[in-house]
Amino acid sequence: MERCGHERRRGPLTGGRCAMPPRKGSAVLATRRRMSLCWTAAVARLIWPQGCSTGLCYCPHFRATVVQYVPRVSHPLFLAPCHTAPIPPFPCFPCHNKIYHARLTIGVVGFGNFGQFISRFFARQGHRVIGQSRGNYDEKAAAIGCEYVNKPDLLMDAKPDVVIFCTSIMSLHTVLSKFPVHRLSGVLVADVLSVKMYPHDLLIRMLPSSADIVCTHPMFGPESGRDSWKGLPFVYDVVRVDPLRKKVCNNFISMWKREECKMVAMESFEHDEYAASTQFITHTTGTLARSSIRANGVGRMLSELNVVSTPINTRGFESLLSVVDTTTKDSDDLFYGLYKYNPQARAQLDKLESALRNIRTRLEAAEAAEAAAAKKMEKKYGLMNVNTKYSSISEEVLQNLILRVTAKS
Repeated sequence: MERCGHERRRGPLTGGRCAMPPRKGSAVLATRRRMSLCWTAAVARLIWPQGCSTGLCYCPHFRATVVQYVPRVSHPLFLAPCHTAPIPPFPCFPCHNKIYHARLTIGVVGFGNFGQFISRFFARQGHRVIGQSRGNYDEKAAAIGCEYVNKPDLLMDAKPDVVIFCTSIMSLHTVLSKFPVHRLSGVLVADVLSVKMYPHDLLIRMLPSSADIVCTHPMFGPESGRDSWKGLPFVYDVVRVDPLRKKVCNNFISMWKREECKMVAMESFEHDEYAASTQFITHTTGTLARSSIRANGVGRMLSELNVVSTPINTRGFESLLSVVDTTTKDSDDLFYGLYKYNPQARAQLDKLESALRNIRTRLEAAEAAEAAAAKKMEKKYGLMNVNTKYSSISEEVLQNLILRVTAKS
């Protein structure tokens, strides 16, 4: 302790030590500051969520000001020595990512590529995510900060706030029929299928009336949203939610907002009308080109196209190749599901066939017009076997030659 030079006064409070306030910059003031920091650290440890690897408040300045141990002091203002243990080194995120929302327990049924993809982002926000599937994904779940179970009952034992079905379109009915849907009472149930009316009707029919339902379609995947979801469309339809549980639904939708998705509230039937003219046509075009690539080895249809990259690719052709590459990564079940469970898909397929026929008709009509022009030139100028490919240019040349010959004569 630094000596202040003041006269000592004895009494019950001072204990024989200096009763005058310490000078600025003395060791006592420094110790007071350390004590204040220790109280801050203690409060931080109380509000930090138990068992969570990230916590609810990501502030790098918290750890920077924490004092691990404070020495004993003998000043009368301090009633007891303060010893604090170091705060565990939780991951530190930028201050603008502070999260003040309630922590949800989210069950992800179908822990495949897409299920793991969205679970990684939800776990990063501090939510408890539990994957459930038939295979063994313990290591993959642990690697992205999630838990994993292989039975639906074990998932429901965790009392999830939200259950997301990340199955394929074709397997949704089978998964629901084997799931303990009676335990979904009071739980928010969501799907992420690429069609919406089919899961919309199926969930209403198979779930108890006390279950909340939100139909969603994240219009991106592990490729397009690998690093960020910023600006990527997220379509959602709040089918039914009990007013007393609306906060859970709002929190679930806000999870996608926090990743800066382009939020699109849209009814399911309207989504399918738009999706038939966008997603289904994209997959059809990609599958058509993809079949031509595969045809090199198995003699499939359209083998003469051979849609592969070249040294002189244009931007338009690069876009076509990217469509082929994207649709190649999707399963055939997805493509078939887009056709079978979207009533608008058949109409779009008919329009596509009609458009191809119209294009062929227009090209054949142009070819017939050139043939007619060639015959006219043969008759007019007495020529034989006129090349129709350059008929218009040939006629201009002939007319100029005739004019020159006439002028000379």
